[in-house]
Amino acid sequence: MNKEKIVTFLKSMKDKLGLSTYCKKEGGKDGGFTLIELLIVIAIIGILAGIVIAVINPTRQRTKANEAVLRANVAKMCQAWAACLNASPTGNLAECNTAALAGINVPNPVVPVKAVYRYTNNRWQGVLGSCTIYCDRTSFKPTLSGTCAIVQ
Repeated sequence: MNKEKIVTFLKSMKDKLGLSTYCKKEGGKDGGFTLIELLIVIAIIGILAGIVIAVINPTRQRTKANEAVLRANVAKMCQAWAACLNASPTGNLAECNTAALAGINVPNPVVPVKAVYRYTNNRWQGVLGSCTIYCDRTSFKPTLSGTCAIVQ
């Protein structure tokens, strides 16, 4: 008897609040979603998520950002090197072949950008993985060599 009163009360509250349950199919069977339908929806969501991640490719984006920082640093080195050579009375490369002489503050390799900056073969260069960006002494502009994610 108590159970019937509770069920009647809950049905009346459901109707008053405008709540509904899932519909029943013909024959009294419950409606809702089948397992196959749920698995298909989950598979479609997984495929779409895979496509989005492949398009975004966070590793490539990070590499491009790190190489852009490398390029900006080498460009600043080029400017400092050009200023040192212009200020030098003789214009001798030996007077500007170290960071201290050229007035360049060489950044330390920090995580996650582990770039190495050095002066070799009469030019400043920055190396990050397989990407090398160097400052040519004729143009004083950063030039890319090797495999770089960014473009010239």
